[in-house]
Amino acid sequence: MNFLYNMTAHIAALIVIPIVLWKALFSDRQYLTFLGLFRRGSLSPGSDRSMWIHASSVGEVRASMLLIEKIRECEPDARIVLTLFTSRGMKVAKEELPTDIEIYYLPLDIPVIVRRAFRLFNPGILIITETELWPNLLRKAFNLSLPVVIVNGRLSDSGMKKYHALKTLFGPIVRQVDYIHTQSEINAQRYLKLGANEQAVFSGNNIKIAGMLSNLRRFDRQSLLEELKLPDDVRIVVCGSTREGEEQIILDAFKEVRSKHSDLRLLLAPRHTVRVNEVEKTVSEYDYTSVKRSTMNSIATSNWDVMILDTMGELWKLYGIGICAFVGGSLVPIGGHNPLEPIALGVPTCFGPHVENARQLADRCVSEKIASVVQDSNSLAEFIGQCINGRAKIPSLDKVVSMFASDIDTVTDRVLSLWKRKDA
Repeated sequence: MNFLYNMTAHIAALIVIPIVLWKALFSDRQYLTFLGLFRRGSLSPGSDRSMWIHASSVGEVRASMLLIEKIRECEPDARIVLTLFTSRGMKVAKEELPTDIEIYYLPLDIPVIVRRAFRLFNPGILIITETELWPNLLRKAFNLSLPVVIVNGRLSDSGMKKYHALKTLFGPIVRQVDYIHTQSEINAQRYLKLGANEQAVFSGNNIKIAGMLSNLRRFDRQSLLEELKLPDDVRIVVCGSTREGEEQIILDAFKEVRSKHSDLRLLLAPRHTVRVNEVEKTVSEYDYTSVKRSTMNSIATSNWDVMILDTMGELWKLYGIGICAFVGGSLVPIGGHNPLEPIALGVPTCFGPHVENARQLADRCVSEKIASVVQDSNSLAEFIGQCINGRAKIPSLDKVVSMFASDIDTVTDRVLSLWKRKDA
């Protein structure tokens, strides 16, 4: 199985490498780090044992940020290397993490490239956030006798099917992981089913939530409204992480409510910014005036109906200006997204029925009455109407904090003990 994996990985690399080189030439030289190529002087000097953290995209970066903050509280001089897989994650990491954190794209999972990365990063521990299991990366860590940790572990329905179908490849890898902190008991059971050592698995809470709650310290609604040239009493419906097919449902609901409340506005944040032009066209078909977020600072008028979010890393705070929020990927069978960002900002929140990727969390939010489920444009319109009329319950921050007590201190202690054990 390892042979087949590596053969497939090398074939895929023949396709990926020209794309990486093209992007590095015409976009950002940082893409070369996918190939294990680093700018001279970009790596920390000396041979300090680093903590290598891999966080694929924006969500995983959010989970990693609080962990990095806690590590730095205990070990202010620790060398930390963060690798990512997406440009969205890269942008957020560069904007929000301290400048002394070394940030690169994850070197391709090819043995020769992985070996070079380990030699240059010189890790004393490898920390994987959430879901990604790269066989050559993990095997190299095991061969070097490095402790390996999975933080905020999650295996969605589709992820579990994929890994379980390749259990002969991933089972032996998961079995060697020293510590697996999962987001829930369901995820813990899935890792055990995949072959994890029972003594290594810890069923806890989603540490990403603690990171979301910490964002409240940085949220300034008044400053954001001034930046967007919006009045204090603006009424705006924020729909985040929307997918293809959802914008029409949202716009149908918005049209119904706006016929009774002409001052109402809408913010649409497609999950992928490559769809911005597509969403803009859909909005125009409803005869609404739209504006892109990236132009808000340069235009003088606030005479628009729909704002389209075409920037990255801002959705969490834009939720905070809404009278209500809808979390997308859930009215179409995508699997949904984490709904806690708007909830943590005290915004009445809803999502659709397709929340397989966060089922336990979504069900708990509904049962505790801090979020609602909508089925279609009519029920979404009804939810928006309840929020306008003050009938929707505003989530209590104290309740959210008590519901989702963080495991971050426990995770940090375990990570540091394993890191120091390797250096001892």
